[in-house]
Amino acid sequence: SDDDELLQAAAFRNKNRMFACEYVHSNGASIFRASQPKVGFMGSRNRADEQLFQKFANAGGGSVVVLDARPNLSALANVARGGGVEPGSRYGGKAVQYLGIDNIHVVRSGHNKINDFQDPLAPQPWLKAVSSVLNGALKLAGKVEESSSVLLHCSDGWDRTPQVICVGVVLLASSARSLIGFCGLVQRSWVFFGHKFGSRYGHHGHPTDEISPIFPQFCDCMYQLMVQNPAAFEFNAELLEFLADTVYTGNYIDFSLNSDHERSQLLEKSGRDYGGPPPPEVSVWNYILQHQDYFMNSNYDPASTSDFLEVDSSVDGLRLWREYHYRWSSALL
Repeated sequence: SDDDELLQAAAFRNKNRMFACEYVHSNGASIFRASQPKVGFMGSRNRADEQLFQKFANAGGGSVVVLDARPNLSALANVARGGGVEPGSRYGGKAVQYLGIDNIHVVRSGHNKINDFQDPLAPQPWLKAVSSVLNGALKLAGKVEESSSVLLHCSDGWDRTPQVICVGVVLLASSARSLIGFCGLVQRSWVFFGHKFGSRYGHHGHPTDEISPIFPQFCDCMYQLMVQNPAAFEFNAELLEFLADTVYTGNYIDFSLNSDHERSQLLEKSGRDYGGPPPPEVSVWNYILQHQDYFMNSNYDPASTSDFLEVDSSVDGLRLWREYHYRWSSALL
């Protein structure tokens, strides 16, 4: 049955995170996501997974490129743990392309160095991390613009994958640059697809060894797009600052815990009891919509920008987001 095939395909993906379509472009090309396949040293294969891949390929016009968000060496190291990448011979006939985006530990280290005020080069590792996500998003968006569908994954598909997909969709679709469109994109790519808010930002008793500013890194990428395209967005940088802060507070159900399942269990068990005073709004989106005037960009002019957003993703082309990183030190703003 179709259900049996889906279960078999899911079993071949890390954490059972099987293929899911994220975005369909106006030319029919699509972006879908998953976690890494369980190929391992023995080169294991799963026909249900391969057939599902082909179904996605056919739905998007037949041409599919597999992008792995990890550096090449990181992907190879995962082979020793039973993971790996898709063999091109069985997945679209093309070799996997690596985006070279570093893991949560490198991102955390780069973020920690920003506050070394004595070192003028301290922000460089962080800007490099932001640049790598922008580069990956540009590659993804470019493939889609050329009418090629894309399968994107990293190891588990809940950190680098939503970063690249969200930025890529914003590059491709002007609708994602509206306030409602952007909030919906974040809700789908980050919340519904299980970014580990509890583990990455250290609330609700999750261990602290996995803390890393992955979502704020994504917000910084969005800031770079805004700086270079000031009239392209209906919302302003204050929205990005608000969202980057909110993931740390745990005050809103959307950015709490590690999955929708955990959030549902929390609400069923204790209603709005978060272990402290209940937040004024359960959903962060309710708050944003109630205060949307504060988050609107007065320079917004959708007619002034092309459908495909341009961006200089080089480290030298980026601007340190001082209003966010240095806001508590007025001398550095």
